[in-house]
Amino acid sequence: RPDLKMLSSRLQSQFARLDGLYTAYLPQTTLTAGYNYSNTNSLNYYSNTFSSNLNSESFTNDFTISISTSLSFDGGQSLSSASALRHDIQSLELQIEDTGSRIASNISKYTSDLAFYQSQSSVLSDKLKYASQTLDAINIRFDSGYSPITDLLDAQRVYSNTQLEVIQNLNREASSIALLLFEIASRP
Repeated sequence: RPDLKMLSSRLQSQFARLDGLYTAYLPQTTLTAGYNYSNTNSLNYYSNTFSSNLNSESFTNDFTISISTSLSFDGGQSLSSASALRHDIQSLELQIEDTGSRIASNISKYTSDLAFYQSQSSVLSDKLKYASQTLDAINIRFDSGYSPITDLLDAQRVYSNTQLEVIQNLNREASSIALLLFEIASRP
């Protein structure tokens, strides 16, 4: 379900942000190293171009290592942000739990609705059969001249209303099945 996926991704995002705040409390350490080889006095070197003895002052070697460590303090802003994130995480966890409870409640409701509509189907089937038999009997009586037209129209109305009830009940039953399948498929 999209709502559960959204809540779950927000929860994971808040956990990641909280981890990021905790890493801000750790000391920051930097290690750098370098080696520098340069000709600091090029005039001495070029003056002795044909000499095999190079002047030691012409070139310098330099090797450096530095380590720096820093701790940062933000006046408690990270602590308050972490507290707000923890409250947001608790809220999201409660929302996920509430959504799970709502899904379980809906499953129970749609299951009982489906059982009711299925039992109603058999009752309506009997009612439709009775309305059809009544309509047939009044139709025979009307054709024989023993029943007025109002009785025939009344029997037709009852039969049509019963057919409508059957169709509406089948529609409710199908809706309950669809909603039940949706809730079962989205159960956490």
